[in-house]
Amino acid sequence: MSELERGANDRLAEQLDSSPDLAQSSAYRNLGLLEEAGVVRRLVHDVTLETKLERTLDTAFDTLAEAEGFVTTHHTVDRELSARAASMI
Repeated sequence: MSELERGANDRLAEQLDSSPDLAQSSAYRNLGLLEEAGVVRRLVHDVTLETKLERTLDTAFDTLAEAEGFVTTHHTVDRELSARAASMI
């Protein structure tokens, strides 16, 4: 029986860390397709960031997007990133 069949919870970040040849963009795209098909479901843990941290992240994302010719419409941050960013402020 596979891990998925046993209902094991596996984080995509862990899969990416253990599979260096797997492109992050492909993994998230395929995960989205699996979600649409009802094979996996998204577990969202909504957190509220401190205002200073939220502004810092917004500015960083906007600056990066502009430098690369993109327009930011929204963003999502994994808990690990927000904790790491919070420790830098």
